[in-house]
Amino acid sequence: MKTSGSIELLATALSAAQGEFPKIEKNRTNSFFKSSYADLEIIIATCKPVLGKYGLAVIQPISFHSDGFLVITTVILHKSGQWLSEELWLRPKSQDVQEIGKVITYGRRYAYQSMVGVVAEDDDDGNSASVANAPVRTANPAPVQKPEGKMF
Repeated sequence: MKTSGSIELLATALSAAQGEFPKIEKNRTNSFFKSSYADLEIIIATCKPVLGKYGLAVIQPISFHSDGFLVITTVILHKSGQWLSEELWLRPKSQDVQEIGKVITYGRRYAYQSMVGVVAEDDDDGNSASVANAPVRTANPAPVQKPEGKMF
């Protein structure tokens, strides 16, 4: 995880927001595993007002790596200028635009939930992660060239 350095104000605000997040409605069903989950739209719509109340925002820029990985960087920003971020590396099964779109939506949903601290799907005891074609991160992908200096 990367941070702006001190994240004291951000951590305090995120902690307060987590105490106020309402239960997220599970509005979708995974047809393969028959489990229910909340889609990205409802997760963001549920969390955004509470995050905003505490001066927090979430952005998720996407970049593509030369070896076929796409990288979703989830950043939590605080009105003080403090931030924290984490990358999720995923490899789509193909370069088809619809496949890439599915992987981006799936990755954004899980990364967003993880970063803000909400749960919006049934616990399937890891069964869905065992699917042979699930996108995964390799142990040591080649590093992405990033400019030096502060992120923001």
